[in-house]
Amino acid sequence: MATSTSTSQRTILKAQQWANGCVFQHSGGTLGPFGENLAAGTGSSYDIAAAVKSWTDEVSQYDPNNPQPSHFTQVVWKATTQVGCAEAQCSGIFPASFGLAKYFVCEYSPQGNVIGEFPQNVQRPFPPFATQMLSRGASTASAIAYIVLVLITTFFIGLSCALLLSQAVRTAPNRNWFRNFNAAVIGAAYALVLVAALAICLKRRIAVHRKLQRISKSYRTLSRSDVPKPVYRHMQQEYARACLIAYESQPKNGHQEGWGAPGSKYSGVRYRTALLQTIREIDKAAHVVLPRHPTLRPHARMLHHFRFLLPLLPRDQDGLSPLHYYDSAIQLARHASREPTEAEFILGITAASQIKKVLDECRLEALEGSTLHLPDPIHSKTK
Repeated sequence: MATSTSTSQRTILKAQQWANGCVFQHSGGTLGPFGENLAAGTGSSYDIAAAVKSWTDEVSQYDPNNPQPSHFTQVVWKATTQVGCAEAQCSGIFPASFGLAKYFVCEYSPQGNVIGEFPQNVQRPFPPFATQMLSRGASTASAIAYIVLVLITTFFIGLSCALLLSQAVRTAPNRNWFRNFNAAVIGAAYALVLVAALAICLKRRIAVHRKLQRISKSYRTLSRSDVPKPVYRHMQQEYARACLIAYESQPKNGHQEGWGAPGSKYSGVRYRTALLQTIREIDKAAHVVLPRHPTLRPHARMLHHFRFLLPLLPRDQDGLSPLHYYDSAIQLARHASREPTEAEFILGITAASQIKKVLDECRLEALEGSTLHLPDPIHSKTK
């Protein structure tokens, strides 16, 4: 991508517009003359950085001799000067068992992937096999040099030992190996040197192994001293860029469907998540009041699961209890393809509050109605 590339409000709004639709298909030019990349995933670790990485990983499939449009080529397109990304929480992209998907949309202007303009806009990537060959070549050369050094050292040590032993035999009175004190001292000295060398090598190997074992296997924050300065500087730049993209991708001065409006009582609250979180809270309170309350099952209807609470709940003029309204809100949050509205959220969260209030009152009444009778204390003393 060109060095002058920057975010723009126009591309951000267009990206947010398409992301809010939760349609995992390209806009096909309906938003305007923009390039476009889409990505979706689930899980807390899936973010904009993971989405961009999935696009740039396609570099291995790019052939400069036969260039084809791809996510990678749009990301690095040199003529693109403006980019805007947006995120939305969507259902229907993946099966319901996977949960809500994080849907990322990025719009690029001017658009890339123009046939016939690849050579001047997409830099020829360094072949991966060349990197592997260089790495393997360096490793092989290092191993060969080490083996040659060991062989040369062993040869000269053996040669010096043989020359010294022959000198000891020639200078001995009997000119023989037997009962030759000098030969015995020379042999013992070389044997001690060999043992000491092996011991040093073994000690070194054990020390390296222990240091490797002490390396944390869990994720931790790298400090400036953990990596070389250029690497640390590059990490800071990439982190700052990712933070900027994430910040610019957030909706500003607007209302996103399924979320509390900025400045309102429910600002920053996602209606679907807030409603679903109340299920376990009510279930926990119900088990305190009714210890034999059924175990919560996935996707169970609230009207059926909390049926034993119906006699405790008040009813309105239509004969409906808060549990009926709560059941409707949870069914909508679980299975509707659209996001709950603020009115639907207020109806569901109010019903949940009423149910929890009744359960709390029952718990307090049970505590007040129970008394603990202790036997009279026995006083004794010894002498």
